Amino acid sequence: EDSADAAGDALSVEISVPRKTTLRQDVEEAIVISTKTLTDAGSVKKHIEIQLPTNMTYRAGDYLAVLPFNPKSTVSRVFKRFQLSWDAMLKIHSERPTSLPTEATVSASDVLGAYVELSQPATKRNLQTLIEATQDKDTVEQLKKLAGDDYQDKISGKRVSILDLLEKFPAISLPFGAFLGMLPPMRVRQYSISSSPLADTTKLTLTYGVLEQPALSGQGSYYGVASNFLSSLTAGERLHIAVRPSQTFHLPSDAENTPLICIGAGSGLA
Repeated sequence: EDSADAAGDALSVEISVPRKTTLRQDVEEAIVISTKTLTDAGSVKKHIEIQLPTNMTYRAGDYLAVLPFNPKSTVSRVFKRFQLSWDAMLKIHSERPTSLPTEATVSASDVLGAYVELSQPATKRNLQTLIEATQDKDTVEQLKKLAGDDYQDKISGKRVSILDLLEKFPAISLPFGAFLGMLPPMRVRQYSISSSPLADTTKLTLTYGVLEQPALSGQGSYYGVASNFLSSLTAGERLHIAVRPSQTFHLPSDAENTPLICIGAGSGLA
């Protein structure tokens, strides 16, 4: 193929990474070096090694904050409930500050996967909005009970989300824009770092369990957002991270000559 013709056919492409700015999260892009599954059966435990961005360092005892994506299965539930086409595009306008990308056309998959929390328990204010969005008297009565005395046991305690409620009560006629406006912004999750900077200051590892279990609500399965995101990554893929210093524990500066008593609190040792 003629190089001049190839150059003439080339497209001019501008690449941006707006999510960390839009969500106002102080994270940087890192690269996965390797992943490994540590268990054969039962509860899945995994190990991931990450190449840190330039100038990012850590100390023993620090945490790694990870900005995840929602599981695709959860995003698919939203598409089904609101009858969205798989290639739906959104242009979001808001008169108040928002963590959603505005004034630009973005795919519904990106917005639902990257910018909002889909699995957080519904608040009482959310329930009131759902009550106002239905004309079905039986649904209204059930939602009022859930927003009242039953809230702690049946909503908060069982981690029932807005999406769970929309699936359970099809009579709720909530516009998609109202649904988006009710969702909290995607937040980082913190993990204990399981490596030592004495081994390599440019890399770190996480050792974690993948959370997948029957939903307490009785509606399908519950997937831990961050653990399933980490579990989906393979070598060479990128993720957004930040080191968060521990405020309560660091090894003494002269650890080799300082007596230490280490007590496991039952959460496991990294």
